[in-house]
Amino acid sequence: NNAFSDWQRQFSRDAPITFALAASHLLTFVASTRPKLRHAIVGHAVCCHRALQMRRFHSLVAHALVSGTPSQLGFGLLALYLVAKPVETSAGSQRFARFALASVIAGGCATAVSQSLGASGGVTGSGALVYACGAVWILRNPRSPVHLFYVARPFQASHVGAALVAWDSLMAVCGHPGSAAHLGGALAGWVFHRYGLLAPRSRFTVRHYSHQQVRPPPSSLVQPLPPPAPDAATAGGLFEPQT
Repeated sequence: NNAFSDWQRQFSRDAPITFALAASHLLTFVASTRPKLRHAIVGHAVCCHRALQMRRFHSLVAHALVSGTPSQLGFGLLALYLVAKPVETSAGSQRFARFALASVIAGGCATAVSQSLGASGGVTGSGALVYACGAVWILRNPRSPVHLFYVARPFQASHVGAALVAWDSLMAVCGHPGSAAHLGGALAGWVFHRYGLLAPRSRFTVRHYSHQQVRPPPSSLVQPLPPPAPDAATAGGLFEPQT
């Protein structure tokens, strides 16, 4: 219990936004077990074309806080911890908040476009944010090895990213709105990386400069001044008293 509490406190301190997203997934999953709460969540938090037609524009953001199934909950929590947390830790919570909001909205807009073209179903989960964070990490480390589940051989990060984009593009064409949300998030991650909007925090070092005391030069270097030349009047004895 103490180890879990320490890990939880450290998680919330290092990446508060990612921690809040993970907590919201847990809360919404528990709330979805109640029929009335589930009906409210489906009507206001599931991103779909019908919700936008009913002027529920908050669904473009609220869908990232919802987790509907146990598998989505498990993969969402794992992806947030492994992918989103390092990005927030390196960039800072303030920049990560703008990045997360932009990626979630981009994923929701891509979902709405795919549904207007014939895709069916709604979208929940933070898949757009996870893909945006993954795109940023891959663009920063294109040749880093990536280990996939149930595969012993590591793959290059850029190859994994290209394969995921190709797969989601195919699924989006086939009418899967979740893949469209993934592509929208990946596009937001590329834009933030391309224009340096998610640059890592720079650590400034403050140097204290002390005022150095001016020391007199050594006495050996100081030459005595020559005696003053005698005055002409004094030398001639003009001012000597007369007896």
